[in-house]
Amino acid sequence: MTPPDDPQARYAPAPSAFPVPAPAAGPGQLGQMWVDTTPPPISAVPRRRDRGVLGVGVAFLVAGLVQAVLWSLLAPGRQIQLLDQGRYAVLGGSFSTAQFTSIAVFVLLGVVLAVTIAVAAWRVRTARGPRMLLTVLIGSLLGGVIAWGLATMIAPGTDLHVAAATGAVGDVFTERPVTGSLLVLCAQAGLATAVYTFLAAWNGTPGLGRLTRAQDGEPSAGR
Repeated sequence: MTPPDDPQARYAPAPSAFPVPAPAAGPGQLGQMWVDTTPPPISAVPRRRDRGVLGVGVAFLVAGLVQAVLWSLLAPGRQIQLLDQGRYAVLGGSFSTAQFTSIAVFVLLGVVLAVTIAVAAWRVRTARGPRMLLTVLIGSLLGGVIAWGLATMIAPGTDLHVAAATGAVGDVFTERPVTGSLLVLCAQAGLATAVYTFLAAWNGTPGLGRLTRAQDGEPSAGR
């Protein structure tokens, strides 16, 4: 322990818990340096990366619900008239574009929502990389499955076999629109993945512009 009458004890700097600036750089030096007198804390970037990936995954699931609701409001149904002996006729001609339109609306809604979330996922700089790309792919598929299963349940209309069993000859009803097969989900998942991959390729930097520990605002030793 330094004796109290030691002259150096009077002027010894007290321990500091905060970064203190070093003396200004002289000529020929790069610039002012910062000295951190505390041990570097655990970086918050991994936690932010996990929250970013989780947030994008939840966004895809919510988008599936939104897609189902919007589709149920926009998708048209065929006008059907019951005939005798279990037969029926599609009003407006033997060929109706209602089924094609309902499937097209479902695909377009899914593509718009999935691509929008993929672009937003790229904005999460702390989570850029293969992990987020996998989240975009799986999340868009799961969100599409939710929309595909829920849409036909909440869409207005009557099932054809129910109307045939309970209706009378000459009755006219609106058939419940259809979403097609599960293959329609390939469009939104494929395009969302392609958009995220394109943004990564367009960036071109080895780190994809991810936030580093220093950029995250945390002090680091030797900074």
